[in-house]
Amino acid sequence: MLSQSRSGAVSAPRLSSDRMASARGGGCLNWLRNACRGGTPRLLGRGSQVPPRLLMGAGRPLEPRNSSEPPGTYYVGVYNSDTTQTTGYTIDSRGIGAGMFYPIAATLTYSGGSATITNLAPREAKYFKVTIPANTPSWELTLAPTVGEMLLVVRRDTVPDFTAGIGGDAGSTSDQEVKMQKDRPERYVMLPQHGQDLIPAGDYYVAVVSEGMNPPDSSTIGMGNSSGTLTSVGLLPVTNLGAASVAGLTQPASLFGGQIKAYQFTVPAGTASLEVRLDNRVGNPWFSLVEGTRLPYPPYYSDAYGNDGGEGGTQDSTIQTLVNPTPGTPVS
Repeated sequence: MLSQSRSGAVSAPRLSSDRMASARGGGCLNWLRNACRGGTPRLLGRGSQVPPRLLMGAGRPLEPRNSSEPPGTYYVGVYNSDTTQTTGYTIDSRGIGAGMFYPIAATLTYSGGSATITNLAPREAKYFKVTIPANTPSWELTLAPTVGEMLLVVRRDTVPDFTAGIGGDAGSTSDQEVKMQKDRPERYVMLPQHGQDLIPAGDYYVAVVSEGMNPPDSSTIGMGNSSGTLTSVGLLPVTNLGAASVAGLTQPASLFGGQIKAYQFTVPAGTASLEVRLDNRVGNPWFSLVEGTRLPYPPYYSDAYGNDGGEGGTQDSTIQTLVNPTPGTPVS
C-alpha cells in the first residue's frame, strides 16, 4: 500500500495544535479554526469576531437519542470576564436533522454517490449520510473544493461533533469520529480493523465545513464562501501486479496529497527473499507491506491523516526486504 502526503503543489496535511474540545473544555469547535480558547471569542479573518459554539450529537451527550427516550433539559450560563465593560450577546440554538436549521443535505450512494456544495459560508456546515452495505471490505470518500477551503468529518451512526480529531476511528464501536483538514482536497479511506475482513456496515454521517477562501494559516479563517464536491467513491481499488519474478514488477504511480493506493502481488514457489522499492520518488511517498489477503495499515510517518484500519505491516519510504516469504501468499 502506497501513501503520499506531498505531491507537486499539494501541501502536507495542515496539522494545527488545537483539537475539538470537549464540552467541559470550553465547547470550542476545531472547525472554527481556533475561534475560541477556553470559550473566549477571538478576532479572525480581517477582524470578524467569531462567537464560541458548542455542537452536540445524539447520545454525546444530547438527549433524547431516539423517540422512546424522554427529552433532556439543558442550561446555558454566560459569563462576562471584563470587570469594567458591560457585555451584550445573543444565544442561538439551531437543530440538526429533518426539518431543522441544519438538515441532512443528501444521502449519498455508497459507490459513486456525490453532492455539490455551493456558497457555504465560513464556519457553516452541511451534513450528509452514506449507508455502508453489509460485506464491504473498504470505503473511500473524497472532498474536492472548487472555491475556498473545506474540511471533512466522518462519524458512524450520528452527526460528527466537537470531539473529532485527526487520527480518530469513524468505524469504531466506541463511538469515535475522524477529521480531515489540510490544504485543498480532503480524502478518507476506511479499511477493516486488525483481524477483520470487512468494515462495519451501517449509516455514516459526514460533515463538510467551510473554512472560507485563502485562509492565511491554521489559526485563521478565510473570508468568502466555499464550494466543492463530496463523493463517496466506494471500494478502494486494489491493483493486482501478478507474480513476483527475477525480472521484477514495475508500476508507475502518482498520488494526490493524502491519497492512498493499494497493490497486491503473489509469491512464487522457491522464493528465498523479496525486495520492494520506491524508485524515482517525487515528494515524500511511503509504503506499507504485509503478507496475506488483508491490506496493511497505511503508512503514517508523521500523522494518521485520512485513514482508519488495516492489518499491521511494516513501513518505509524507500526499500523493504521479505526473507523466506510464504509461497503462494499474496503480499499487499
